[in-house]
Amino acid sequence: MLHTRLAIGTALIATLALIAGCSNGGPATHTISGQFTLRDYSSANERTPCRGLSGYSDINAGTTVLISNEKGTIIATGELGTGSKDIYEDSCNFPYKVTGVPAAKIYSIEVSHRGKSTYSLSDLKKNNWKANLTLG
Repeated sequence: MLHTRLAIGTALIATLALIAGCSNGGPATHTISGQFTLRDYSSANERTPCRGLSGYSDINAGTTVLISNEKGTIIATGELGTGSKDIYEDSCNFPYKVTGVPAAKIYSIEVSHRGKSTYSLSDLKKNNWKANLTLG
């Protein structure tokens, strides 16, 4: 009888471990990426990184990117990459990528304190989780 209980207990523990190993361990997350385009910028030439100018001096590589949900709660953060000058559009373009973004109905993306751009879940899915932003 003891051997039977032990065998059943061991089998139960092994089954639970197998089930736990097959699960993803938590809710799915996403990566939101895109480009932040700044129209008022400074750059020595086309080869040097560009950055915000005057009233936009807070915009440069490393500037915080905040993602909030429909309740206004910040759910993920990232930062702008190095800005590159677009001579055809006369702008400075900063790539960004925010990983580990949990599921939400609405996503608001804000760079520094420059106002939020809001997207629905379906909009981001249609755009392959990309959102391009412009300032200036």
